[in-house]
Amino acid sequence: MKNIPGTVWRLMIAYSLMMAGTSLMVLLAGIIGTDFAPSSDLATLPIALVVVGLATSTLPTGRLLNRFGRQRVFIAYGFIAITAALTAMQSLVAGTFAGFSVLLWIYRNEPCLQGEPG
Repeated sequence: MKNIPGTVWRLMIAYSLMMAGTSLMVLLAGIIGTDFAPSSDLATLPIALVVVGLATSTLPTGRLLNRFGRQRVFIAYGFIAITAALTAMQSLVAGTFAGFSVLLWIYRNEPCLQGEPG
C-alpha cells in the first residue's frame, strides 16, 4: 500500500465520494420529489431524469472526448455538474420542482465520462 502513487490515492478518494454522492442523490431525490412534486404521480420524475440524463449523454460524451480530449471534457463536465448541483439547490430553496428535475438531468450527464454505471 505504501508504493501506490499519491495520484491513485486521490482518484480513489474522489471516486468513492462520487459514488457516495450518487447514492445520496437518488435517496434524496425521491424524498424531495414526494415533498415538492405538484402531484404524487410526478414524485419519481427526478429519479427517472437521472437515468435519462445518463443515457442521453453517452454518445455526445464520446464525440466530445474524441474531439477535445479527456482532460478538457472532464474539467468542463466537472464545472457543469457543480453548476447544476448549486442551481438545483437554489431551485429547491425557491420551491420549483421543475427546475430541480431538469437540473438533475443535467447533473447526471457527467458520470458517463467516468464510466459509472448509473
